Amino acid sequence: MNILLSGYNTAGLIHNLGKGMERLGHTVQTASVGTSIYYDHDFSFDLSQNDLVESITADCVTPSRKFYSLAEKFDVFIFNSGVTLLPGMQDLPILQKMGKKIIVRNTGSCTRFIYPGSRLWNHGGHLFNVSADERGQLVQPRRDWKKKSAYLADITYAYHLAPKLYKECVSSLYADVVTNGPAHSSLSFSPFFAAINTFDPEGINPLILGRSKPLILHAPSREAFKGTPDILACLDELQAEGLDYEFIRLEKIPNYQVKQFLEVADILIDDLACGGHGILANEGMASGCMVLGANAWDISPLPFHRPVVPINRSNLKSQLRRAILDVPFRCRVAEAGIEYANAVHHPAVAASYLLSCLERASRKEYDYYPTLFLDNPFRPDYQSWIEETGAQLYMPDGEGEFNHRKDNIPPFLQQLFSKALFKAGAHPETDMERFLQAGFTIESFQPHLLPRWDTSKLKRVNPWLSLGDTAGKGLPDKELIPYEELAQP
Repeated sequence: MNILLSGYNTAGLIHNLGKGMERLGHTVQTASVGTSIYYDHDFSFDLSQNDLVESITADCVTPSRKFYSLAEKFDVFIFNSGVTLLPGMQDLPILQKMGKKIIVRNTGSCTRFIYPGSRLWNHGGHLFNVSADERGQLVQPRRDWKKKSAYLADITYAYHLAPKLYKECVSSLYADVVTNGPAHSSLSFSPFFAAINTFDPEGINPLILGRSKPLILHAPSREAFKGTPDILACLDELQAEGLDYEFIRLEKIPNYQVKQFLEVADILIDDLACGGHGILANEGMASGCMVLGANAWDISPLPFHRPVVPINRSNLKSQLRRAILDVPFRCRVAEAGIEYANAVHHPAVAASYLLSCLERASRKEYDYYPTLFLDNPFRPDYQSWIEETGAQLYMPDGEGEFNHRKDNIPPFLQQLFSKALFKAGAHPETDMERFLQAGFTIESFQPHLLPRWDTSKLKRVNPWLSLGDTAGKGLPDKELIPYEELAQP
């Protein structure tokens, strides 16, 4: 196939997935809308939305001839981090009409939202991380989200209900495949596929050192989200108790240098987030480190059997103590990590899984069936909701209150959401009347006519998430170390 892979090159994903697809025999062109100080990847061409737009009115984007010339060249379009070719994702219905295949590959920040996301995180024993930027946007939105024209600007990382729901609706209606992690799918209402991340194996030489005085690394891209303050405090406590280790905190250095440190390290502390691990964890495992990080199997079941030591704020100290003192266990986890990373997250494997989702989607064989949002409709008065639900949040860059303000769904978004719901369907137990009452849907919305999912082959893994019967199909499914052993120090 001829494939265009574009968007944000988050942690090198566009480059690495592109290389994986080339290894599978596809013709791939790549483009990134932004550069990173951590990666020096080359791309096939520079891509600017302005070059592809003829004009923008209050509610419409007219593509340029260059857009159509570009679109004709490819069979499959893969958009990373929700960034597409035209503002407001207006290219998706056009590409669909042209018969193109569309994959929207979401990353955490572009879909994660405080409500109802914090309910899931708290259920998994984690605090929901709220950045100062997110809190500020909830208090004072950057744009007037009642106007449709606001959605034709940059909405990728808009921390607000309306633009996030808009992206979910457009993706649901026009993309063939949508991928994400359940812990970051706060407003998902359509079945979707697991986002299998990858890494760049170049320059990685696995080595398990097994030292009694281990070298511990932590390399946060964003300290607030990764839980860095709590991690540093815990390490200080262990050192005060007499545990012997060396610690290096890596900050703002290129990725190739991070790999050099991983090669001589024993332990990598990834983050205190929820769900599954990130790309740094893949690099750490492939390098021979024991990795401590996000591994909540009942929140994000896929990929199966991840050999990552699960940590949260309540068990971080005991898990770190075991990692430092129990050298044989540390080496076993590191050995399993090398095998797992290369079997599941190698670029060719991750690329193969992503492309296989196109065929599975045609048969409606999805990985995840989410009900978190559908079971928790709301009209957000953020501070009141926090007080009523007792939501536990993590705001390390300063505690503060959200303003008492309510958000309304504008009429055009009510219509879009109603249309998307009828395409996606819903769980038979979901009370869709509440969405009508909460003002999410058009007044003529008839919940009793909404298609319902066939749940006979679904497996519930937590109160708001079910697995399809073919979930994870095509991924290696080998238990290298039992989860119970990883979780219990």
